[in-house]
Amino acid sequence: MSYFLFMLFPMVILVTIQYLLEVHIGSSTNMYDGESGVLSDCLPRKSTHSQFVGKLLPLQLTAMGFPLLIYDLLSGVILFLVSLLLFCRYRKKKSPARAQRSATT
Repeated sequence: MSYFLFMLFPMVILVTIQYLLEVHIGSSTNMYDGESGVLSDCLPRKSTHSQFVGKLLPLQLTAMGFPLLIYDLLSGVILFLVSLLLFCRYRKKKSPARAQRSATT
């Protein structure tokens, strides 16, 4: 059995858990104040679907692709290409007003 297929199941589980936490439940790094040891008054913030697929998922796939490069070159390259495709597909495009403002300044 290929190492890529062996790692596919844990990767899908981890991505699903992260998707549920980031998009549906919400998270915030400022919810817990580590210095005082108490909860702060910051509310959880939810990511949008495009933020998750365009920013977080490519980073996670790239991080999972590095160990695969050592063991199976093709699997690692496939993950890098998928992460690059997701990053390019879902990146934030400039609005026409913002593009016009940056062109005039």
